[in-house]
Amino acid sequence: MPRVVALGVVGAVTFGATAVATQYVRLDGSLQGTEEFRGLVGPPVADPTPVDPEDPGAGRDRDVLVMAIDDRSGENAELGGYVDGARSDTTMLVHVSADRRRVDVVSIARDTRATVPACNLTTTPGERLSAPVTAKFNAAFATGASAATGDPATDLLLAAACTIYTVQEMTGVQVDDFVVVDFVGFRDMVDAVDGIDVSVPEAVVPHRYNTLALDAGLHHMDGWLALEYARVRYGVGDNSDTQRQPRQQSVVAALAEKVMSPRVLSDPVALSRFLGASTASLTLSPGLDSIKEITGLGWSMRSLDADAITFATVPAAAADDGYVAWTPEADELWEAVRTDQPITGISTATPYAQARG
Repeated sequence: MPRVVALGVVGAVTFGATAVATQYVRLDGSLQGTEEFRGLVGPPVADPTPVDPEDPGAGRDRDVLVMAIDDRSGENAELGGYVDGARSDTTMLVHVSADRRRVDVVSIARDTRATVPACNLTTTPGERLSAPVTAKFNAAFATGASAATGDPATDLLLAAACTIYTVQEMTGVQVDDFVVVDFVGFRDMVDAVDGIDVSVPEAVVPHRYNTLALDAGLHHMDGWLALEYARVRYGVGDNSDTQRQPRQQSVVAALAEKVMSPRVLSDPVALSRFLGASTASLTLSPGLDSIKEITGLGWSMRSLDADAITFATVPAAAADDGYVAWTPEADELWEAVRTDQPITGISTATPYAQARG
């Protein structure tokens, strides 16, 4: 599933850094928010008093966890196959620097060996908890979703909260907000901008697990093709989960470039179509679930240059037991994120232009 900095950060930039944002206040009611999640992810950490009412996070760095759901219910059933429960097929931590001049996007492989803590299975903290378990990272989302409360919105909140709790315990980074998108939602956003141009560095050949075939080179992709390319694991590279991440990041970079291009930003119809698809596709935490919140963050990032966006994967190596194990360099990466320092010196860091291909 595509790595979606474009969904959280580019969406904010699109709203906030353009004068047309005020024309889309009508979309405010379309944004899908959740209840507060902080009480569900460990001891609460009080936010400092905001210095700017329009951007409550002004003056401090901000970390947004972006989760793309591997779920085959509803429209997503068009994808075929069967997945038992919902899992976060793709997870990215989007770090926005305190001075709003840098964005670092860190991809966490779904096969990462993770210690999933005891997560809340109701919205009353401590009422019913899951058992702690060592499992692949995407099991955290499934653990929260397993609460099966009968309310999809509540199940999604608990799934996101368990994932956030796991990330915080593994990295020491406090997550401020989250964004959730599903397969169909991403497809619709790509289609809303009439597709994206993606550089494919290595040919993809059909495999018994997928039918995708692409020659190396530049391809114009509609929503479904972009989704297939971002998700494909077999028939290219070493068939591992980790080698998908650069491809997924290139799809995100392509979408970001298209959304921020004059072709979209200066076209009220195209922009309205994209914003409509975005607001209908995303579920946002309370810190991002209003036009005012998104506009405030976006406006504070209006001077952000594409060269200041860096993608990275957590330094890791494949383990014999099928897990992906973080290497000692991962500690260096998370220390940089925690202390709001650039991650450009980390071995897996990739500048935006390079990710774009």
